[in-house]
Amino acid sequence: MKKRILQEQLDASRASVSPVTETVSFDVSIKATEREGKWIAVTLETGIIAVGDTEQEAMTRAEKWNMAWMSVQKANGYDAMKESLDARGISFRLDSPTRAGDEISVRV
Repeated sequence: MKKRILQEQLDASRASVSPVTETVSFDVSIKATEREGKWIAVTLETGIIAVGDTEQEAMTRAEKWNMAWMSVQKANGYDAMKESLDARGISFRLDSPTRAGDEISVRV
């Protein structure tokens, strides 16, 4: 019974959250290293790891995973997104809703 009540409360809180619809511009640092013939790209702020046959492939995958991660943050609403980004030291900017998609800048 207690578990059901908690789930209902969680569902209710999610229903009241308005996802962020604006484009979110943010900067993260991605470092790539080669190990045993594979390239590994690690995002310092989010902990996202991507592997590729080339440095460019690993970096591109890391960028895509970071954009997917941001989509999840946006779905949680502004307050939760801001809290998550602040906790990781990620600065961000909300852009006009007329621009499509998330943007990512990479500092190497």
